[in-house]
Amino acid sequence: MKYRKISIEQLQVGMFIHEMDLPWLQNPFLRQRVLINTQSDIDKLRTAGAKALTIDLSQGCDISVDEPQETEVSVTPAPAAREQKTTPVAPQPQDKTKLLEANQRAANALKEQAVQLINDISHKIERGEGVSQQQLDHLVDNLVDNLKTNNQAILALLAQSQNHQVLATHLYNVMILCLSLGLYLKLDDETTALLGQAALLHDIGWTKLPAYLFQKGREFSVAEQQLARQHVGISYNLIKAMSDIRPEIVTLLASYFKLVNNTPSTSSDTRTRLANILFLTDHYEEMVHGLKGQKAHLPAKAMKLLFQKVHERKSDERVMSSLVRLLGVYPLGSAVKLKSGQKGLIVRVQPDSPLKPEVLIIYDAQGNLVTPPMVIELDPAQGNDVDTFLDPDNSTDDPLKKLSMSSQD
Repeated sequence: MKYRKISIEQLQVGMFIHEMDLPWLQNPFLRQRVLINTQSDIDKLRTAGAKALTIDLSQGCDISVDEPQETEVSVTPAPAAREQKTTPVAPQPQDKTKLLEANQRAANALKEQAVQLINDISHKIERGEGVSQQQLDHLVDNLVDNLKTNNQAILALLAQSQNHQVLATHLYNVMILCLSLGLYLKLDDETTALLGQAALLHDIGWTKLPAYLFQKGREFSVAEQQLARQHVGISYNLIKAMSDIRPEIVTLLASYFKLVNNTPSTSSDTRTRLANILFLTDHYEEMVHGLKGQKAHLPAKAMKLLFQKVHERKSDERVMSSLVRLLGVYPLGSAVKLKSGQKGLIVRVQPDSPLKPEVLIIYDAQGNLVTPPMVIELDPAQGNDVDTFLDPDNSTDDPLKKLSMSSQD
């Protein structure tokens, strides 16, 4: 596969852009990688301020032979490099920490941009302006691209406290969980995208109800329950009114709303399975952040309660098992105290070794800050294991307010 760096003046219809020098929200396509289909696409990039681009020659055309050529970059290793045998070198703790910090910055930036965009989309739907299928496609494609390269850092942010734009953040978190499960379960690209787009719209009816109701972290009163139930009908009507979106999204959400109304299906078809994924991820997210009349729980407790609910409802236990493996027995982003007395954050999980996550150590056994923080891998066989889960909002557990992913950026 080869890439070529070009200027915006050299961009032609038929080229496939691999990378561009535009921030995501300034990007008219909302993704870095895109096929240029029309002159209008080029005009949009020029208007947005794009100047330097990298094109993928394996997915689109090259510049004309009479054009002055920019740098051509091959991503295929030279033969000599392939033939040379080297002994793999394990990354040092300081290298792991630097990589974690870089990945976390990228994940934070992605979340901030996506939540703002989802918030804008929600407001448009609330005003009756709707949303286009192209907008949904671009948003989901961008998130999938990022999850394929940085899923651990992105998933670790799911446990982060929600202080503003609560509904938009919830929709983003459920989207990330659904897309991650789609990738983990090896669903085809179209089905994974469908699941993510449905996740974006599943709670859109809450935009028409009092904000306090959605954010309430304790049991609803009878009157509040009656009011909250309206969000299903409101959501469905808002979604059906969007003439531009795929009918499969409406059909999938209809199955999901049946689950919300406690009418589970015994069918094992794909649509029912996707609805179960959406239902489980939504419920997990509600419990972690105390939404829709749910008490807030630490991620590990929320996972345990969700497992019990799946067993009671006889839901798709394979989906639940996949969610546990994806987020970990000790869920990503969880604050923990080790048997050594050290405190830190779960920053990486291994689906094949769920009891051996990586932990960013922030406090030493005496309660002093570790500067800089270091990443270690747990190994219960060596006595290096989690002792208990901590609450970052508890000043005793986290006196310096460092046990959250947002504080590491």
